[in-house]
Amino acid sequence: MSEKKPNFKKGPLEGAEETPEAKTEETPSIEGQADISQKSFQGASRLAMLGKQQLRWRAKSAIMNKTFGGEDILQEGMRQHGNYRQAKMHYRIAKSFTKHSVKFVSSGGRHSYGAVNRSYNYIRGRGFVRTPEEFKGNGRKQLAKNLRNAQMRFKAARESKKAEEGLSYFRALLMGNEKKGLLLKVILTNPFTYLFFVAILMFMIFSTISLMSQAPIKQDDFQLSDSWTEMTKLDAEHSDSGNSFFTPIDNIMYFMNNQFDDYTITDNLPASSSNSNKTYQDYVTTLWGAINGASPDYKITNLSSLEKDKSSDYYIDSDDLSDLNDRINQIGYQELDHQLSFPYGTTNLIITRRYGDENVDGKIQLNNSIETPVMLGQTIVAPMTGTIESINSASSLTLLNDKNARLTLSGVTTSRFWGGEVVPEGSLLGQATGNNLSIRYEVYDSSSKTYKTVNPGFYFPAVTYTQFTTLASDKFNPDAAMASRAQAFYDYFSKLGYTKAGICAILGNLQVESSIDSKRAEGDYLAPPVGATDSSWDDPAWLAMGGPDIYNGDYPNIVHRGLGYGQWTDTSDGGTRHTMLLNYASAKGKKWYDAELQMDFMLNGDVPGAQVVVRNTASAQVDSTVAGLTVYFLNNWEGNPGNKVQLRVTDAQNWYNYFTSKEAGQVTSGDAVFQEYKDRVQATLGSLPSDEVISGNPYPGNTSPTWQCVFYAFNRARQLGIPVPSTSAMGNGGQWAGHYMAIPGATVSHTPQAGDIASSYSNPFASGDQYGHVAIVEFVNPDGSYVVSEESAGTPNSYEWRVLPASTAQEVTFIHVSK
Repeated sequence: MSEKKPNFKKGPLEGAEETPEAKTEETPSIEGQADISQKSFQGASRLAMLGKQQLRWRAKSAIMNKTFGGEDILQEGMRQHGNYRQAKMHYRIAKSFTKHSVKFVSSGGRHSYGAVNRSYNYIRGRGFVRTPEEFKGNGRKQLAKNLRNAQMRFKAARESKKAEEGLSYFRALLMGNEKKGLLLKVILTNPFTYLFFVAILMFMIFSTISLMSQAPIKQDDFQLSDSWTEMTKLDAEHSDSGNSFFTPIDNIMYFMNNQFDDYTITDNLPASSSNSNKTYQDYVTTLWGAINGASPDYKITNLSSLEKDKSSDYYIDSDDLSDLNDRINQIGYQELDHQLSFPYGTTNLIITRRYGDENVDGKIQLNNSIETPVMLGQTIVAPMTGTIESINSASSLTLLNDKNARLTLSGVTTSRFWGGEVVPEGSLLGQATGNNLSIRYEVYDSSSKTYKTVNPGFYFPAVTYTQFTTLASDKFNPDAAMASRAQAFYDYFSKLGYTKAGICAILGNLQVESSIDSKRAEGDYLAPPVGATDSSWDDPAWLAMGGPDIYNGDYPNIVHRGLGYGQWTDTSDGGTRHTMLLNYASAKGKKWYDAELQMDFMLNGDVPGAQVVVRNTASAQVDSTVAGLTVYFLNNWEGNPGNKVQLRVTDAQNWYNYFTSKEAGQVTSGDAVFQEYKDRVQATLGSLPSDEVISGNPYPGNTSPTWQCVFYAFNRARQLGIPVPSTSAMGNGGQWAGHYMAIPGATVSHTPQAGDIASSYSNPFASGDQYGHVAIVEFVNPDGSYVVSEESAGTPNSYEWRVLPASTAQEVTFIHVSK
């Protein structure tokens, strides 16, 4: 494992979610980005587990193949077979075989039709049961469904060669072996030998059937993609400006296939179901509600929790659930035809935009492709063998695989091809033309004789989606110190004209790296002398400590420790960003840990490639989504693709929602806003509202009922030294603006100042109150937004702190009294 530390890799910080182990990943610097696709990045632990489980699955197939491969191998194969039966999965297969073979033998002869019918249903994955009367005679519809799924069943049978080879062995004995006469004589003359032969034959048949039924996905490509799209449609229909739904759909696909096999989403539920008059669409709609809750009080629940809850409608017995999870981990979607390999060097395809319906400006639209982040110039290879069917543009081409599947890649150079070339899987296609690669996949439907789009995410070995559900009701309550640091960062970049989505994407990454703290150094949380003391921050020797000093001799690739927001580090591969930061600070006459200095450094003092990445991210030039921008910054600025992707995206989305709410005046959680601003208010105004001000009556002249906006505004104004004569003199909340002259020395304007009385009839300030509203301005932010404390602002008998956007100030009268 390499010890080389990439230029942008950071050391572990307390609370910054980094570990020394992460440093062992080798990632090129900004200057070497074009070659990054030649690396195989270390995948998540889940992928390691998946690889082992896949090997187990293949080993099982090999064992069964040996078992029935021929007479010379039979004894050795049977020995391996006996050992392998100790494994849980094989035990379950054997248990299933025993149960159903007993049923078959006991009913055979007496009920020949029943045996055939039951066997057919077993092969179809419905259990060893007769077809219910209500399902008989479906005629052409049932036949069409049978034909639609035939290809999938044949594939499973072909891949279970162990049973086929076993049959060929007995067929050779019966038809091509010189001993067949003796074998037939023994079988026909000895009933016990006959029964034994039939039992062996039945064992092989049911082994094949059992193996076929193990796949967790029973639907064909089109049924599965239709079901996926239905779930994305539900997400899109419920998404709005405050709520963004991206339900984890893979888990639902496995659950539904486990419960209903190869269902079609528009069909009715089985007649045996208590909801037989409803469709599968109705069922997944109810399931969506169980996972996400209902408007306006959405609440996210994990599907696995519902599967384990005995009171839930979606409960699965613990043994069955364990079996299902084993099959998901071992097989997943791999039983689908037309599997794809990765389009670049990775062990896990990051998907920043999923396939399915989306809510675009209130309209539901199908996105028929997926998007994955790449770097400009990155090598893109063919995910499947095929012929170049068409060159769609200078950055888009289509591959056709034996007229069975069609793959369109957009965002890759096409100058190498004219059309008609045969391209093997894994061979070079071109280079990425931007920062996103779009993948559209179509599979040929023999019944309609057309190509239909399917979800490409089903066909890659492993994928990770970076779109996550976020709710307006989610309580994101950063501590006051972090919120203040984030606000300063946001204000700095906002004034330069950068986008909210881009700024928050950077903040999400910096929160993981340094808790958005400019005064951080790698290992500063350790005990001195490695850890920080008050004098350490300006001590050149302390700042110059490297990996061996911090990590007890490890990580010699870290020449000088990481510093600041981005943990800029000097590394043994020539990276000097630590030194560049110190020199930049010296040239500017500022401390290296000055927050504004580091923001300036990101844009003007860092290595040129890093400066470009910051500008591209902050301006949202490379993507329009918070998730996409977050991943872009991670891959290109941090230089550590895949590292804590979900955490970074979640943090970025939280900041986006946080600042959106502030701009819209929707941050009404008293504790959240109060905790963020209390220290600044104390410093600015000299006091915070006391309990008596909030609910008591400490000042004469207050005749308003408790918990009214007038009651509180009068008390808080008097606490701040504003000589309001009485509540009766001022009137209702909206009337204070017109009665300001009753307050000695008062002036009015539409520009808020800390300590002002704010009065208006307009919304959102007045929260729809017909009598208007009055509040106290506690703090004014650099962007013009202002913080008010108030009572009963839309919610009766409540005490709140709220942040209102600068745009509302023109509709509000601010009463100011100079002191």
